[in-house]
Amino acid sequence: MRNRLIAMATVLLVAVSVTLVHAQAKPDFSGKWVMDPPAPPTATGERGGGRGGFQPGFGSEFTVKQDAAAVTITRAGQATPLVYKLDGSESKNMVTRDGQPQEQVAKAAWDGNKLVIGTVVNFQGNTAEQRRVLSLDGGNLVIDQTNPGRGGGASIKVVYKKAN
Repeated sequence: MRNRLIAMATVLLVAVSVTLVHAQAKPDFSGKWVMDPPAPPTATGERGGGRGGFQPGFGSEFTVKQDAAAVTITRAGQATPLVYKLDGSESKNMVTRDGQPQEQVAKAAWDGNKLVIGTVVNFQGNTAEQRRVLSLDGGNLVIDQTNPGRGGGASIKVVYKKAN
């Protein structure tokens, strides 16, 4: 009886350990990513980059460096990388908008296996939050993006393939 209880406890402990390790695994977005041809506009918004000038995803191509503390995104044609701390604290990035430097404040945090980045943007004198949700799907990087705007803004899904 005692051996049977020990065996059952061992099996239970192994099952819980495997579940915890699996639950803690976060995707690694590191690498160079190139936009797959954009999907047609959806019912919820524009393709991106249209009215309001918000760039879909992180542009046509970008490189990600990721470690336990942060994700750093270097966009094609942009000298300054975007750095997002992964602990949910504020990250401040300088971007150029309409030829003018602008500070953007963002918070990034994991939601399961998805990285959610909320960025406060100043658009036409108003502040609003742009939201990007990054995930991996079949080896592709998918960004579900919601841009601020009238009537709740526009949503777009952008797919990137890993460059060789």
